[in-house]
Amino acid sequence: MIAQTLPNYDLVNKFQQVRRKLISLNNLSQPGVWVEQQLYPIIAQLWPDEPILPRWLLKTHFEDSSDGHRILPYGNIQVLPADFVILNGLDGLSFYQRNLFRESVIMTCRVQDGKPVASVVLMLDRYDIFHTGIFANPGVHHGPLPIDDWRKPQYLLGDMMIGIDARPVVSHEFRNLVVLKFLQNEGVAYTLPAPPGAGAMGVLGGQFVAYIAYHPSLCDIAATAALCLAAGMIVCHLDGSAIDWRRMQLSFPVVFARNTESFHFIRTQAKEYLEVMQEAHAY
Repeated sequence: MIAQTLPNYDLVNKFQQVRRKLISLNNLSQPGVWVEQQLYPIIAQLWPDEPILPRWLLKTHFEDSSDGHRILPYGNIQVLPADFVILNGLDGLSFYQRNLFRESVIMTCRVQDGKPVASVVLMLDRYDIFHTGIFANPGVHHGPLPIDDWRKPQYLLGDMMIGIDARPVVSHEFRNLVVLKFLQNEGVAYTLPAPPGAGAMGVLGGQFVAYIAYHPSLCDIAATAALCLAAGMIVCHLDGSAIDWRRMQLSFPVVFARNTESFHFIRTQAKEYLEVMQEAHAY
C-alpha cells in the first residue's frame, strides 16, 4: 500500500486563499511564479524527502533551494525520479491574462513509484469547490471529492463536447488531421482551444466526453490525470499506448476519455494522423 498524505486541509486551505488572491490580482506580470512562491513552503513541509518540480519557478540545474529542499529544473531534465511532487502555479496563462478564469487551473500532484497518485486541483472560476483525490491505485478512491465531479455524462456521445488542444504550438499535421478533422465531423460539438488542465477537468466534470492534448508537459496533465484515473476514466496516448510518467515532455498527444467508447471514437477520427506519425517514425 502506498502511503498517502492527501487531502491535507492546510494545503487545500492555502490553495483556496491563493486562488482568491490570484483572481483579485489579475494584472500580475508573472502569476504562475507568484502562485508557486505562495504554495511552495507548505508543499516542501508536507513532503520533505521528495524533490519538487515547479512549472514556473525557473531553475537552471538540479539544485537545493534555500531551505535545503531539492528542486527539479523544469525544461532541463528529461527523465524524472520515481518519487517527486509537481507544482503548477497556473495552467492556462493566456486565458488568465484575458480574465477568462474558466480555463485557468492551479494544481499540485504527488508522483510515487512513477505514477500520479494524489493531487489537488483548483479551477479559477469556482470559488468554494476544490477537487482533491487520494488513492493507492487507479480506480480506487480513498478520499473526499464533490459528487458532481464523479457524475456520468448526461448526454450521448454525439451530443457531447470534445475538447481539443489547438494552441499555436500544435504541429501542421495535428492541426490539419486532428483539429480540422473533428471540426468537419457533423453531429458532434467541439470546443477549442482548451488548455490541458481545464480540458481534463471538463472530462472529469462531465462537460466533455474526451479531451485531446498535444504533446503536453507532465506538469500540465499529471494532477488532473490522477483524478481521472481514480474515477476509472481513460488517460493514455492517442494511439492507445501507456504514458511514461517519468518523462518531462511527452512527444505524442494524450487523450482523456470518459470511457472506451469515447476513446475509440477519438482514435478512429484521428486514424489518418496516426498513420502519418507511424510512417514518420518508421524512418
